[in-house]
Amino acid sequence: VMTLGFLIIIIWHDRRKEQNQFFALFLFAVAIWSAGTLLLLASSVIGINEQRQVQLLASGIMRAGFSGAVVGIYALTAILVSVRPRFFKTFVGLTLLLLFFYQVLVEQRFSQSLDAGQLYRSGIGSYLVFGATTLYLLWRYRARVSSYALQWGIFAFVVGQGISALEGSLQTLSVSIMISSAAVLVLGLSLLRREIILPLRDRNSQVEAMHSMSLAVTSQLAVQTVFQQIVQQAEQWLRADAVALFVREQDFIQVAEVAGLPRQFVDRKLLMGVGVSGRVITTKQSILLENYATDWTDDPDMPLATETFGAVVCVPLVAADESIGALMVIAGKHNRAFNGEDVNLLEMLGAQAAVAITHSQSFDKQQLLAQEIEQARNQLQTVLSSTKNPVIAVNQRFELIVSNDAAEQLFPEIKYASPITDVVPSGVLPGDLIDDYRAPISHTYMEEVVLADRIYQSHVAAIGHGDQIDGWVTVMTDVTGLKELDRIKSEMVRMTSHDLKNPLQAALANTELLIDMLEGYHDNDVHDSIAVIDKQLTRMYRIISGVLDMERFRTGKQAMNICAPDVIISNTVGDFRTIAADRRIAVTIDVAPDILPVMGDAGQLERALSNLVENAIKFTPDGGEVDVKAYSEDGNTFFEIKDTGIGIPVSEQSKVFDSFYRAKQRGAEHISGTGLGLHLVKTVIENHEGQVWLDSNGHGTTFYISIPSATDSILDIR
Repeated sequence: VMTLGFLIIIIWHDRRKEQNQFFALFLFAVAIWSAGTLLLLASSVIGINEQRQVQLLASGIMRAGFSGAVVGIYALTAILVSVRPRFFKTFVGLTLLLLFFYQVLVEQRFSQSLDAGQLYRSGIGSYLVFGATTLYLLWRYRARVSSYALQWGIFAFVVGQGISALEGSLQTLSVSIMISSAAVLVLGLSLLRREIILPLRDRNSQVEAMHSMSLAVTSQLAVQTVFQQIVQQAEQWLRADAVALFVREQDFIQVAEVAGLPRQFVDRKLLMGVGVSGRVITTKQSILLENYATDWTDDPDMPLATETFGAVVCVPLVAADESIGALMVIAGKHNRAFNGEDVNLLEMLGAQAAVAITHSQSFDKQQLLAQEIEQARNQLQTVLSSTKNPVIAVNQRFELIVSNDAAEQLFPEIKYASPITDVVPSGVLPGDLIDDYRAPISHTYMEEVVLADRIYQSHVAAIGHGDQIDGWVTVMTDVTGLKELDRIKSEMVRMTSHDLKNPLQAALANTELLIDMLEGYHDNDVHDSIAVIDKQLTRMYRIISGVLDMERFRTGKQAMNICAPDVIISNTVGDFRTIAADRRIAVTIDVAPDILPVMGDAGQLERALSNLVENAIKFTPDGGEVDVKAYSEDGNTFFEIKDTGIGIPVSEQSKVFDSFYRAKQRGAEHISGTGLGLHLVKTVIENHEGQVWLDSNGHGTTFYISIPSATDSILDIR
């Protein structure tokens, strides 16, 4: 009665568990066996009519219960030690049916000649097979039965059945049923303790384990320390022989920590998807193997795993829906078996472990990042302290976030985390930047500002990338000395050029007079000498004029007006018609009818185009062509000067715009020049916010000029 009560409690606790189902089958068979035995004993003590028929009925009930109990204790033992053939339930059911039909045939054949004890002993063959198998499983896999009481209960029940099977007297049956009933009582108590009492008791240790994991999370332990705590908790909690913790690293899996396994397995790497751990990490599904050698047919997780691993449970470590690793607990080849409860417990531990690992890894990354930031900060502070240029950095609210000693000396009123717009003068932070700070743009500003009789070049750049602007940094360079040197240089160039130009003009004028005076003189040597003098004086005059023009265009201001491109081209080409005609060079003009005007200095633009047209004619052989083209496109006005000359080597093209540089071109040795023409062109075009470039493939050269077109709004204003 007590055993049946235990059965009700266990079934109520979890009726879907296979172990509980087979225990119920076993107890049902034992109850039938006990009822038959009780009826047989009662019929022998109490004299009743038709005693023979009652004994035969009792014997049949006993034999049915006995056979069911024999099969039931075997099935229960096989479940407890996790050693059972395929289609186990089908096998048990067919065995019970065969034994039932066998008992029916025996009773029909021998019921008139055998007494009840003889009929009872007719099932000894089935007992010997299943009883011996049960004892073998119990002895061979005793380590998998977690309780000694269970072991002794199974052993006592098999022995009790053996007594009744070997000798069928009533006295022997009484002893057998008493031993077996006591054994069943022990089994019931043990299973009740295993399934209900121990889990309730272990709740405390589980809570403590979870508490330890929580402490690992909140204490910000190093990752390796967390790994060690996880494997230790898993080993103690599931009473495992070994534990392995796997973590995911890019496209492979690495053994992070082990317990009960050789330390050389740590840092062992596996390809993603290899082994039980790889399968678990890939699928995010737990795996329970009762026997690693027979149940796992793919690549092993570790060396000698197939030879040494028994039962294995592996659960994924999932954080933020991403599998970051796997936790595997291992039992020895013939040691304990794991079940669904163990899987649930390990999954619970794995969930906490995943959080702890993720937190520790994040903490380590944070620590490393903090160290890198501190190192970068120290380096930045060293750089800022070592430079004599004032450096100021502000956030979007123009509050000071970084400054160096030079800036603090220049602006002693600035304070950290305080707005500086009222402290620093205009130019340090340009006005348009301050006006548009709510929608910051990533332009780099450069302005000059005068402070304490010193001239500073203020370079302002945005902090951040793209549309995410976090602030601005200003680097102020003291250019007072450079400005003075530039002024002195410009003054010297101007004075020197003017001083050279005046006597040079006088020399040119007298040379012309001398040529006129000697017009009737027939000495060719004299005429040749005078021609050389005139040519060299003219060349010197052009060099001085080019230097003066370059200096004026670089430092002067443009007279900005609306300029018509067709007028500029017409004036420019007109100056070279005669020279081109003398050399039979055809000069064509192609100006688009819808061309847009440009805003610029017409004189400077004509000078720039004149240099390009002059070079095109100069480097084009006699009988060649020079095409001048102009058109507007995408808000810009383009000028193209194309010739059929000797071209410019690719190796020289990047240098032709440098001042005083002349490309080394084959076939142009006789052509003179100063090397300032193209540099002057570049200076003029850049002063007009335009661009100039060239294209030459060895058979002619094309120069391109792009200048922003004048917009409709500007035209309306004009």
